[in-house]
Amino acid sequence: MPSIQIYFRITACILLLSGSAVSGIMAQDASDAESHLQVAAHILVECAQSVLTEQEPFRFDTESVPEPLSIEIMRILTEENGHRLENLPASSSLQLEIDRMGIEWQSVGRKQLRRHVTASSTAIFTSSDGAVTSNSCANTRSDLVSREAAETLSDPDIAALQPAIPLKKGLRRVLEPIVLIGASAVGTYLLFNLRSRRTDSN
Repeated sequence: MPSIQIYFRITACILLLSGSAVSGIMAQDASDAESHLQVAAHILVECAQSVLTEQEPFRFDTESVPEPLSIEIMRILTEENGHRLENLPASSSLQLEIDRMGIEWQSVGRKQLRRHVTASSTAIFTSSDGAVTSNSCANTRSDLVSREAAETLSDPDIAALQPAIPLKKGLRRVLEPIVLIGASAVGTYLLFNLRSRRTDSN
């Protein structure tokens, strides 16, 4: 009788732990996540910052950057980083050459995805006196977003920012390993407990 009670107690603990693990995954909601374009723009601006050693106004060369992305980059440069932009031909200039940009998804439970935004670029700053400073960068930012939010984060004008969303994985794939490990532990405990009782009775 005590063995049966212990079995039920251990089983209940396993179910509670597995439920808590799944709840923890589900609880991390990121419906207010930044769009792919916004995250990529921040990565590119980080590279630009490495060559912007002067506070003088400069011109941002948008020819090599898709328009929606260049608009967001200019917003970050001015509103968040405090730079001043101007379009005078004789002013200093910043150029960004994007080598690679992409999004990768990783399933986390049934309702969440881990997003990896990667961008590699070369930033070139030409000062008003003709001096050139350049730097090549590659960086990745990762975060958790809900599946519901993931469907709204793509940019229709930039193919690299339109990743396919992976299919949902069944909850069974999350719970099954935990339950199997727990069941093995219970079975092992009961087996040794039974052997111990038989040895004592002999």
